[in-house]
Amino acid sequence: LPRKPLRVRRWDGGELDVVVDPRRSVDMSVYFDLDSAELTDRATASLRWLGEALSGDLRGRTFLVAGHTDLSGSRDHNLDLSFARAAAVRDHLLRNWPIEPRSLFVAGFGPDYLRTPDRPYDAVNRRVEIVALGEIPN
Repeated sequence: LPRKPLRVRRWDGGELDVVVDPRRSVDMSVYFDLDSAELTDRATASLRWLGEALSGDLRGRTFLVAGHTDLSGSRDHNLDLSFARAAAVRDHLLRNWPIEPRSLFVAGFGPDYLRTPDRPYDAVNRRVEIVALGEIPN
């Protein structure tokens, strides 16, 4: 993700510009099946340690839950799908661990930030990344 301000959705439905802080990054990705926002068993298993960390040692920090797609499908569909993926991860975390909803911001970027630009249809592009944020304005 770029270091420039990104437009994200707040926990209460409002929008906000935030900046990713690469020094506080969490190296975590959750992968999805083609054209799906359903969490797989593998995805929910990988979210277990994140849920424990966000409700423990990382409590009080803010994170961007960033949804991505590969290049399959239309741009509008991919933007909606990437947001739905991010929301599915956020909702799963909030349902299963005592995490403050205000600490998780969601955004969908569609195919704008491909993990493998030379292979735009590759499955590794269909993901949600969890990224630490810098200061959040009130």
